[in-house]
Amino acid sequence: MAYVKIMPIRTGTHLQESIDYIENPGKTEEMYYVASYMCDTVNTAKDFAEIARLARHGGNTLAHHIIQSYAPDDNITPQKAIEIAQELMEKMYPNNQYIVAVHNDREHLHAHIILNSVDFVEYKKLRSNISSLNRMRDISDNICRENDLSVIPPDTKVKKKILAETIDRCIEQTDNFEDFIDLMQKSGYEIKMGKYISFRG
Repeated sequence: MAYVKIMPIRTGTHLQESIDYIENPGKTEEMYYVASYMCDTVNTAKDFAEIARLARHGGNTLAHHIIQSYAPDDNITPQKAIEIAQELMEKMYPNNQYIVAVHNDREHLHAHIILNSVDFVEYKKLRSNISSLNRMRDISDNICRENDLSVIPPDTKVKKKILAETIDRCIEQTDNFEDFIDLMQKSGYEIKMGKYISFRG
């Protein structure tokens, strides 16, 4: 079950910080589970910047951070997670540089992909929206099915989307953690506190 989400990375500082985070040796078996496409794993930010310079595009979105999270009971290895991430990028963004790193420091594997926002063929700027996200999730689901991995049922996807939107709204409307929890409860969610926070509608 690969749950896919995407976030923009803005400004050069944030790009290098994001790359450093996903390449963390403690999360990737000393970078053993790191791969790249049309860029160097050490100089990724510079390689991205060179394509952006050739494109001469405006805007401050330099890259996109994509995460594929698998269920704890999925029978998947870090190497297979890298292969699935590479296949997803090949089908979704074949002309964009990227770096992929799989973290195995938690009970569930998750692949991080940092994707250049400019393609290296036509130098077009990638526009991420709900339509492209849904297409990427459909492709990811199909790849998971082909590899005998679970997929998220449609009704669960809707619930996750509503939960994510509620969390974002409550964060915007509160100034501290206690008020956030209170507003989430008022929004109809039960909160379970532990190593991680879980919400149930």
